[in-house]
Amino acid sequence: MSENGWDEVKKLINYRIDEQGTRLEKIEEALQAIREDISTKAATKHELEELEKEFNAFKLQYTETVTKLNAKAGMWGGLAGLIPVVITLAILAISSVI
Repeated sequence: MSENGWDEVKKLINYRIDEQGTRLEKIEEALQAIREDISTKAATKHELEELEKEFNAFKLQYTETVTKLNAKAGMWGGLAGLIPVVITLAILAISSVI
């Protein structure tokens, strides 16, 4: 022991400083892992938003297609309903002439 034990105090202080440095490194590693997790989640959130946009666009297109098909089906149904009427009127017109 020299100078009233200052060498031992210096060793103890250096030991504590090294110990705190190790703790700091572990905290930095944990912080980096959290940063990576956050960036991954942000990327996932962005991907989810893009998928939602695509789904909404597809849903809109699907709705428009179904609406158009329903209109066409109604039009063709109306024409199909007119065929028996036209035939009946033609038969009546022919029979009244004969």
